[in-house]
Amino acid sequence: MDDQNDRPFPHCDRFILSTHVYFSKDQEEIETYVPLLADNTLIAFFLLIYVFALIAIQMPYILVEVMIALIPTYILLKYGWRAIDVMKRMDLESRTPWYQHTLATVTGLSIIRTFKKENEAIDLFYELEDDNSSAYFLFFNSLRRVFELIVQFLTIAIVHVVPGSYTRN
Repeated sequence: MDDQNDRPFPHCDRFILSTHVYFSKDQEEIETYVPLLADNTLIAFFLLIYVFALIAIQMPYILVEVMIALIPTYILLKYGWRAIDVMKRMDLESRTPWYQHTLATVTGLSIIRTFKKENEAIDLFYELEDDNSSAYFLFFNSLRRVFELIVQFLTIAIVHVVPGSYTRN
């Protein structure tokens, strides 16, 4: 008796085999790249500990300054990530109608031309593009201003700390 006729769904074997091959390729990539990434991460971690240990032995006052500087950095990161998430959400919400309009325009181009609605479609496209660009512009403009503020504070701190550390002898 033929082996193909005994099975109720002979086409499923091909699907299961291809799925197994697909997942085995993923498993191979995981087994190849994850140990390399873990190795690099451990090397960077121990290098960081080594550098901090050397600084603690040679110049302990700099560690105090670093710890003081970590407090505003932590606060900025804590609230900054929330702001970035809000900006990303605004960007995605403003982009969705723009994508939908573009796809509807491409698929219904012959109907738009038949009823002579090209100008209305173009005006709606520009309006949706402006909405999308405003969220994008707001995100990068605010990011630029925050970066400028951080750089100014760091510059002021360096200008005041470095000369003061040389005159204390």
